Amino acid sequence: MLRQGARGIPTMLDRQGVGPLMSPELQNVVLGLVSATIAAICARLFDLARKRKRRHQAVRNHPIGGVYASSYTDEIGGVQRVIRDEVRIFQHGLEFTGISKNLETGRGFLLKGSIVDERYLTGTYGGEHRADGASGVFFMALDLLEIGCIQGLWSGFGAESGLILSGRWSWRKLSDVDIAKATPSDPLLPHASTLLNDALGSGFVTVDDLSQLAAADEGMVLLAKSPHGQVLGVGTAIVMSESDKEELTAKLEAAGVRRANLVGVKVGQVKTAAVVPAARGKGLGLNLVYERLSRLKALGCSTAIVLAWDSGSRQSSIGVLEAAGFSRVVDLPEFWREPEGQETFDCIRCGKPCVCTAVVMRRSLYDFEPRVSEDNSRWRLRRQVT
Repeated sequence: MLRQGARGIPTMLDRQGVGPLMSPELQNVVLGLVSATIAAICARLFDLARKRKRRHQAVRNHPIGGVYASSYTDEIGGVQRVIRDEVRIFQHGLEFTGISKNLETGRGFLLKGSIVDERYLTGTYGGEHRADGASGVFFMALDLLEIGCIQGLWSGFGAESGLILSGRWSWRKLSDVDIAKATPSDPLLPHASTLLNDALGSGFVTVDDLSQLAAADEGMVLLAKSPHGQVLGVGTAIVMSESDKEELTAKLEAAGVRRANLVGVKVGQVKTAAVVPAARGKGLGLNLVYERLSRLKALGCSTAIVLAWDSGSRQSSIGVLEAAGFSRVVDLPEFWREPEGQETFDCIRCGKPCVCTAVVMRRSLYDFEPRVSEDNSRWRLRRQVT
């Protein structure tokens, strides 16, 4: 039986009489506990808000999340080799997780680490599958992050060799952009022609040249565009004709290359490309290479060839092509020299005539995994590591 006491505090009648349900001392204890609980909740909420703010600041100051083209040195069978993977990083403030995946072999490594002193990345890696016993650590510098690069070192146990190894590791961030295939009457072809001529030399390519290439059944002109429709980059490619393969084979054999193995197989030629200065260093050039390789493989090509222009400058495409898996075959000096009086373009390095060297590079497409999917006439780079 309950009744209200003089101060409104519930009391209880028992066999011995009337006694209070909660004494003033107990009330103080309860109030203290409630106050402490509320204070603890408020402190926790404040701490969560502070950590969330720090995470947002870390992402804003050091945006490491994204997809990178990765290359690292490793020892396989006693031979030093350069291995190329795709690294996908998921940032959680100062912490991050990720995966480094070889798109050719399917082998993957799980990554986990943190940003230290706002200058470095440190972390560990391990085989994606339990059967892969590889594990180790890595240490990367962030000083080149503004141009999309992260470079450093790795060291760990190699499951295949059974040894403790180490080497360099470099990540180059890939741009997440839409790349469209131009039509023969695309109004942006004049802009693409201007971009190529600015990069390679006046008169190197005309709008009619690009229009004819875009109209070819086995040719392509790819345009990378900004959300506002501005051309940020252009890349061209074509399936080589038998006569072009025979001509190139003759030049390779004259340069000492035996068994060029171009005749009798379908060969794709990755041709010219250029990126506007403001978009350089962000992986767009590499994306254009991957995009063209994907399309050439879809056309049935088993090999891709590039006649890379050795301009002798930092803007040379050779580094980008090597990052895409191309290997250097041979150099052909004065490849673009035309007979006197027939010079067709004004090279930005030599003028007329052009006496630049062509670096012949090659890549097999048998093990190349296409990284794009088709949606009508537009293609978008896939960002999913499968």
